[in-house]
Amino acid sequence: KFDKNTVDITGIENAVYTGKPITLEPSKVKVFFKTGENTSRELKWGRDFKVSYSKNINKGTATVQFIGLESSGFTGKVKKTFKITQVDIGDIAYVSRDKSMDDIQAVYSKAGVKPADQIILTNQAGKTLVEGVDYTLSYKNNKKVASKYEEKCPTIVVKGKGNYKGSFSVEFTILAGLLDSENISVKVNQV
Repeated sequence: KFDKNTVDITGIENAVYTGKPITLEPSKVKVFFKTGENTSRELKWGRDFKVSYSKNINKGTATVQFIGLESSGFTGKVKKTFKITQVDIGDIAYVSRDKSMDDIQAVYSKAGVKPADQIILTNQAGKTLVEGVDYTLSYKNNKKVASKYEEKCPTIVVKGKGNYKGSFSVEFTILAGLLDSENISVKVNQV
């Protein structure tokens, strides 16, 4: 019988969120079947047992089931868990930033400039992160014309949410607006 009393499993490690299903590496995980009080033999993945996973994509506790294969004389299963932790949104090894974020420019607005559409982040699975789901944005020094090279430059603070933690800042430039008919309205009071 393949169960928690007859099987020892080693090498299960916690993982960092990637956006893809997280699976164990067969070369790292060892499964031993107890053949006596102090003796056991190592079982082979795919020959003696197979695995199935649940909740193995997002942060939290993932479950892996080791299922004995009848063709090798085993029945039953053993459940183990591992943690999937949030990834640091500022770690470019896990979250890539679009090149256009290096030189964000936006035109002045009296209400404050918020170039949210210019924040483009992609996870390891190639999925574009979504504001409000994967991160939130806040702004500093965004209410006057200024260069990103100034001491108190306009700044976007990107803060992780959900499967992401941590934060990073993006400096940007606010350009003077044009005085043209699209940006000006004229009110005439009757005399």
